[in-house]
Amino acid sequence: MYPLFLALVCSLALSAPDSVVVDNPVHRFGKVDKAGPSELSCTFVLKNLASSARTISYAVPGCSCSSVSWEPSQISAGGEAGVTVTYRREAFAGRFDKSVAVYFEGFETPIKLRITGEYVDSEASLKAEFPFRLGPFGFKTPYVKDGPVYPGVSRSGHIEVANLSSEQVVPRFVSLDGKLSVYPDFKKVAPFSRFKLRYSFLPDSLEWGLCRVPVLVSAGEAVSPDTLLFRAATVPDFRTMPKDEKAAGSYYKFASTDIRFATIHGSQAAEGEFHFTNISDSELKILSARADRDGAKVTFDTSVAPGVRSSVRVNVPSSSLTAGDNVISVFLVTDSPLKPYIVLTLRGVKNE
Repeated sequence: MYPLFLALVCSLALSAPDSVVVDNPVHRFGKVDKAGPSELSCTFVLKNLASSARTISYAVPGCSCSSVSWEPSQISAGGEAGVTVTYRREAFAGRFDKSVAVYFEGFETPIKLRITGEYVDSEASLKAEFPFRLGPFGFKTPYVKDGPVYPGVSRSGHIEVANLSSEQVVPRFVSLDGKLSVYPDFKKVAPFSRFKLRYSFLPDSLEWGLCRVPVLVSAGEAVSPDTLLFRAATVPDFRTMPKDEKAAGSYYKFASTDIRFATIHGSQAAEGEFHFTNISDSELKILSARADRDGAKVTFDTSVAPGVRSSVRVNVPSSSLTAGDNVISVFLVTDSPLKPYIVLTLRGVKNE
């Protein structure tokens, strides 16, 4: 008799508190504008129908994007408590379905709550997410960047593009270089919606460093297309080289990879010098050094002996700078198996 009674008590302790009820354990936010709040909250009301108090011991959200709080912890007989669930929009928010488990003292099985909804695009949210515009199309950056890439090895990928117009458009993207193929994944794109622009790039085995390929962008049969730049950098492929051979190769260290140029005015050029040292026992060869601005000049020593200090000098004409803050990237390619490339950053302000 006693073992049976003990088993019954343990069974009750492990079951869910069916005396605590929730009118609706699922809250549906429905469709939420991405331009709206980044956090969504709702409160579930838990009612204690028992003749004694029930105490919330803890609650577990289903993911780190959700948090939960409650008040009060102890629900008196016939009383209520509010459990508030807050969802923080994730980076690639779309549909979401999140759960929360609420545990009570003396009960092992929790009461489960859910929140569901869907973040959707709108004119405002798309314009904020795709701020760079070419005709009716919006882009997240003013150019397409990929790399590093290896000579003779094809690289494929995609970027998201938005139709920021109020009309359906037919996207046309035409590469001006045979190394690059581009094609949208839809022939027609609805107003204020997004699509993917897919690309395939086969780098030139004879050209090291930064490569910029122009792509003509238009909607339908537009006579005057805009130009989108595709950027990639070709570097030596040391991926299959044995570790001991890599360690025996050249290596270098820059004093700083991010420097500022003095504030310039009018037609002044932006100038900067990056200092580095060959810290290996092998001769270092610099294969290429190119900046991402038209007309920029980058000068350097093509070979640097072991232990010798050298520099990369950058000169960017005023015509390639914009008023205000400027950030210029210099892509340096070397024969170092451990560090075949490095990106140097020159930044500063131009006043008109």
